[in-house]
Amino acid sequence: MLRLDLGSGPHPEPGYQGVDIQPGTDYRCDLSRFPWKWWIPPGGDGGTMFPDSSVEAVHCSHLVEHMVDLVGFMRELYRVCAPGAEVFIKHPYQFNVRAWQDPTHVRAINEVSWFYYDAKWRGEYAGGSSEFGDTDFELVELNAIPEPAWADVAQNTPEDFERAARNQINVIADLHVILRCRK
Repeated sequence: MLRLDLGSGPHPEPGYQGVDIQPGTDYRCDLSRFPWKWWIPPGGDGGTMFPDSSVEAVHCSHLVEHMVDLVGFMRELYRVCAPGAEVFIKHPYQFNVRAWQDPTHVRAINEVSWFYYDAKWRGEYAGGSSEFGDTDFELVELNAIPEPAWADVAQNTPEDFERAARNQINVIADLHVILRCRK
């Protein structure tokens, strides 16, 4: 079983194999093209497809906000994940200027965005929308990471932090999400 760091660049998370379009990774792959195929340089469009249900864990830091087709990305992620695979995703929070200031970001994401990839939630709250295919990821954990200026408030007076996070920008820096693949 594979443990993949998607969009890792040349330095994947320890314990994971790197996947990136840039050279110097374990698997060179354009993660915006489906199905995911990897090649060894000098490579081309051919390549070897990642097998269905072959991945037991995924790490993905600051990549999803760059995906033009996030639904397609998540459908492909679901295809390669084995039942019970855990997916850790880190991204800038929608109410932080970092989510919008980078011209390569194509979207901002909030905590509710991840529920759309849960088949049970879609059936109950989103009218069973079929555009998400058969994706079924359970949201296991979601952590709001405060901006450094708000770290003490978050730790010492969480109710003040929550109120500020609902009413101000740049309180939360990132969301850290853990999804579990249901198959």
